[in-house]
Amino acid sequence: MLEVRPGRLVCLTLVIAAVACASNISRTGADAGGVATAFDASGDASASADGASSGDAFQAGDTTGDSGAGAPELADGNLADGVTPSDAPPSAASPPSDATAPSKADGSILTDTDAKGGEASAPAGCVPGPAGMQRPPFAPPPVGCGNEIPGRRSTLAQQVATRATCPSPPVVETAIAPNCPLANPNDAIPDDDALQACLDKGGTIALPAGNPGFILAKGLTITQDGTTLRGADPAHPALFLAAATLANTMILGSSRANVVVRFLSLDGNRPARTAFLTRCAGYRSWASGLVVDFAHNFAVLDNRITRTLCGASLEVDGADFEIARNVIETNGHGLENRDASEPWADGITLHNCDNGQVHDNLVTDATDVGIVSGGGACDIEHNEVVNKSQHVFGGITLQDFFTTDVDHTGAVVAYNTVTGQNGMLAFGFSLGIHPWSRYPYITGGTLACNEVSGGVVNIEIDGAKSITVRDNAIGAPGTGTPRCDGAATGYTSYSPHVLSSTLQPGWTERQYDGCIP
Repeated sequence: MLEVRPGRLVCLTLVIAAVACASNISRTGADAGGVATAFDASGDASASADGASSGDAFQAGDTTGDSGAGAPELADGNLADGVTPSDAPPSAASPPSDATAPSKADGSILTDTDAKGGEASAPAGCVPGPAGMQRPPFAPPPVGCGNEIPGRRSTLAQQVATRATCPSPPVVETAIAPNCPLANPNDAIPDDDALQACLDKGGTIALPAGNPGFILAKGLTITQDGTTLRGADPAHPALFLAAATLANTMILGSSRANVVVRFLSLDGNRPARTAFLTRCAGYRSWASGLVVDFAHNFAVLDNRITRTLCGASLEVDGADFEIARNVIETNGHGLENRDASEPWADGITLHNCDNGQVHDNLVTDATDVGIVSGGGACDIEHNEVVNKSQHVFGGITLQDFFTTDVDHTGAVVAYNTVTGQNGMLAFGFSLGIHPWSRYPYITGGTLACNEVSGGVVNIEIDGAKSITVRDNAIGAPGTGTPRCDGAATGYTSYSPHVLSSTLQPGWTERQYDGCIP
């Protein structure tokens, strides 16, 4: 959620670690009458496919490094400009006291039937499968990429998850009657209390469109498993507007299961909330738009999130979920317009992503990272990340929010497009945390069949083990003067810090430890 994340390397405190790292996730080594379209937005997301940039002459399939090719460097404290160790939750942070963390007290994996007193809480027609860590890894694309075209797919029929999801709402939904009458989207009176009363009842909460929308002065909490919070009419999404006095997450669902959030438009109203900019530093989930954490079996679909103050527009931590067809735009401020210590915001933050499927989302002008995963077998496919008006540090990244190595084995990042314009993109794709912090490594993951152009470095690898990079279309790098470590280039890897991996040929040998250009 920040330009630089060394503090997120310690983002789980002892309290949170005691509830199994915020979800049922173990870590190795140490993101039909209704209208049939989701929100859409146009953007110049066409990426050049000029081929891999030239560098050291390695052949496809060459491996870089081995178990003795280099040891992780210890942090020496000399981080890049703006790198701070502050991005960690307060040491007293913990899930709400009345929440049930998605792991058992004995450390075993919490299954869907364990949730809510041992009774399955899945919606009708939804049959939960095994928990995320028990499922097989996602299959990478075929060599040569087959007939898939990178970027968001053109029809709703195509914009579906790779494997079955639970819950599994249909792609096309019909309009239903609103059912929370005491909340009024057509006045300027805060609606938190009326909306919260509806949420506390659980079930389906359907909300109408209105102007200026539902005003949030306190923020909302999803308190019941099995809740669906949606706009009543897919053609006219329910608008939520952050009040100037809101000092909280707009919508939070913590330690919940079988939740669906759909057909909403969240406006963080950043220009009216500048009084809180002094708090935009360190771990700042409080400023995010929609947060679903300590959770499993949930879906966030067909929403728009814009003008987030800082932190992340959409922040997720859990297992067995789908994030699809969302439009996330113009969030936080970048280096070009820095108005706080750390004013930037991720588009989609995936703290833990076990069996998470993140597909067909459009992220424009995020200011930290467009889509970032902190670990787990995560499927990130057919998304578009575009930056042309605000600076972003990375388009799509596999990172490490801990002080020890984190496992991305089974993660697949494929068929995405990342495009930078006007010098607004630092790294297109980044594998490894070393530009942010010099010591931990990520392990595993496949980056294949993506298109990228316009970054200072379009693909950057530093701090990774046992990864596969292949079949990516690497276009021309961006313009402007990098802040550190050489001229803009298409593709870099630092072999002493990239171990036991299979890389696409053509990289430039370059180290980015403690440096985000």
